Amino acid sequence: MKASAARWTATIVLALAVAWPGAAGATTYVTETFTCPIGGEKFKARSVVSNITFGQRPDGKPYSPLPVYPIPECPSNGLLLFEKDFGEDELAVLAAAIATDEYRAMHDRETPRYRAWWLMTRLKRPALERAYMLFQAPWESDDDWDRKVRYMAAFVNEVAALERTEDEADAWFWITLRAANSLRELGHFEKAAAMIERATAPGNLPGDPEAAEGARTYVEALAALVAERNPLSEPASLVPARFAAVRCTVPRPALTPSEERACARPEVAEAVAEFKTRDDEGRKLTGEAAIRFLDQRRRAHD
Repeated sequence: MKASAARWTATIVLALAVAWPGAAGATTYVTETFTCPIGGEKFKARSVVSNITFGQRPDGKPYSPLPVYPIPECPSNGLLLFEKDFGEDELAVLAAAIATDEYRAMHDRETPRYRAWWLMTRLKRPALERAYMLFQAPWESDDDWDRKVRYMAAFVNEVAALERTEDEADAWFWITLRAANSLRELGHFEKAAAMIERATAPGNLPGDPEAAEGARTYVEALAALVAERNPLSEPASLVPARFAAVRCTVPRPALTPSEERACARPEVAEAVAEFKTRDDEGRKLTGEAAIRFLDQRRRAHD
């Protein structure tokens, strides 16, 4: 069911990318030549010049033609260049790490960001940096629910060990809320509620008034989903209107109360009306008909 939902999301992302003005060709690349700092191998890889996003999911993954940027990887030894430069002592640590059987076995089993996080732990990178790398690893695993669960659990554990400091207070606040969302998606609703409470303790909200207001909006929606025991990765109440339009039109499973309220917003009705695609004969479909057609196509291929 989870893998099916991921394929459904991919279908909708493509449809919305086509429908959105200016979206076509929005992701551009340049080919760069890299030199592997271990072994000296030269290789070419693409770097992103421009991209476009259409908002994000509750877990922070952007709706985009390229939601996760590639990390250059040395072809021969698998070293991921997740930083521009490494010191000599760091390269010695990395050389030993990538030579292990454990790391080599990861190549076909784990995603780049998870492997980068693993290497960062060997370098003893700051905990918050490691958490942000691991935060993105589940985005690379929408097609593998078991792996995604493993990554979300590891992310939650990493965040649970973080200490709040004044210098990184806002970053700590947001990463802690993202961990609360991971707990919600994992179905650990009581732990999710406790994590929200930890993040929003007095004095923890961002100091900037606009950021604080955005935080309150996110927290209110997330807390409602937790109270409703809603584990969906794309609930109607915490995705952009164009994506909520899909969930509101074909609500499987049934909408929870906070989602029903979100579906009643005028901007969602407008998004449904603006939805466009073409059927198998090339005929233009709009509104609910377009969404239901894509839903039927998705179910036919499951």
